Amino acid sequence: SNAISSVMALAGDFSNAAVSSADQCLYTTGIYTGNFNCISLNTNAINFSFSSFNNGFPTYERVYSNNQKNFIAEYDNVIHGYDKYGNDNYTAATLSGTYPYNMFSDRQYLYAEQRDIAGSGVALNVYYLPNGAAFRNLTINQDIVSMYSFSADSLLLFTNSNGVGHALFYNIPNNQINTAITLPAEKIFSAVQISPIEYLIAMQNQVYVYTTSSLGMVSPLLSIPAVAAMKFDTITNQIFIASNKNLNIYNASTFVLKNTLSFADTLKDIAILHSR
Repeated sequence: SNAISSVMALAGDFSNAAVSSADQCLYTTGIYTGNFNCISLNTNAINFSFSSFNNGFPTYERVYSNNQKNFIAEYDNVIHGYDKYGNDNYTAATLSGTYPYNMFSDRQYLYAEQRDIAGSGVALNVYYLPNGAAFRNLTINQDIVSMYSFSADSLLLFTNSNGVGHALFYNIPNNQINTAITLPAEKIFSAVQISPIEYLIAMQNQVYVYTTSSLGMVSPLLSIPAVAAMKFDTITNQIFIASNKNLNIYNASTFVLKNTLSFADTLKDIAILHSR
């Protein structure tokens, strides 16, 4: 269906959103004034809402959900995990003077970007998924846009440094970063994994396709301005790209545009919900 319907309006600012298809819930978070919310998509009612401090400093940073584990990165150097009822079931801490930002998890670990409160330092933290205990810490000093599993023991990171995007391999056992490929000298706004060997990277007014097989190759794909977010749906084999007030839907095999949906407001994020 191409119908657009509103779930609800939320007060305050907005950082990002995540969906748990298993829980049939939407998680949203603000930063300074917006709350951390869990919304039941079966009833369009709020399961729980944790208020921001609204004291001039950030309260929350980012929300992330994977495999019925829902994480909120908080400015006071902690990551909490919650179930859909608001029960706290996970805690992981960043170093004093830092805060967590973007997150990613696999079956073993939670990976979190750690940013300095004063200064531009950035590190990658790795926590054990069952208990939140710290496993690895590596200074990278590049802002992480997104992270994906590349192999059983490595991640592919998309980062920005001084307005220039980078693709980096992170070797988990060796706690080591290596350049995957040199990208065009532009800022990355969004990146999405189609498969471990194929990625889309939105930079400036161009979306590139990055193929990691053989020596790797980056090629221009689509001319789209102001990309705010991209998501790949494995079930329908479609790519969703948010640009200004439009949601463009592409076939992931051919990259042919299938549909464009127009909204009244500027799109900030995309979250895909599957029926259980």
